[in-house]
Amino acid sequence: MKKKKGYSGFKKKGNVISDSIMVMVVLLIFILSIFFGKFLLNEWNDDVQADDDMNNLSKEIVSTQNARYSGFFDGLFMMFFILIWALVLVASFKIETHPIFFIFTVILLIIVFMVAAELGNFYEEITAEDDISTVVAGFPMANYIMSNMLMVIIVIGFSIVLVLFGKNRMNQ
Repeated sequence: MKKKKGYSGFKKKGNVISDSIMVMVVLLIFILSIFFGKFLLNEWNDDVQADDDMNNLSKEIVSTQNARYSGFFDGLFMMFFILIWALVLVASFKIETHPIFFIFTVILLIIVFMVAAELGNFYEEITAEDDISTVVAGFPMANYIMSNMLMVIIVIGFSIVLVLFGKNRMNQ
């Protein structure tokens, strides 16, 4: 009898821990990159608006792009967040697991929650700076997700656990 293979070519017993940590780190890097880009765009916009050599059309274009940046990237962050969550759930569904690993997964998930709390605190410390806090105010959806990192990861982690171990119940 031929054994089924997981999506990576071998039987993987669970991916809750690695996927949850990957989601946290990717989201943190993505949002900090967006904030840094907005900060640089604000600085560049100020320089362009103060430059008397620039024509009014150029100033208007830069100002318009600066105004649109926050809304666009806030929505892009939410789309990215939902997409990465959905992809992790699909990957979890495709993995072969045994119910015995449920106990170990829940215990290890507690460690992931501690990491999520630390990353949430790290995010709060970074966004508390005066220069960044004005930028963060333009991203309400992303700021909500990142400010509540622990609760978000708890929901993501347990949804992965449900998919990972619940599919065995569906097949019976």
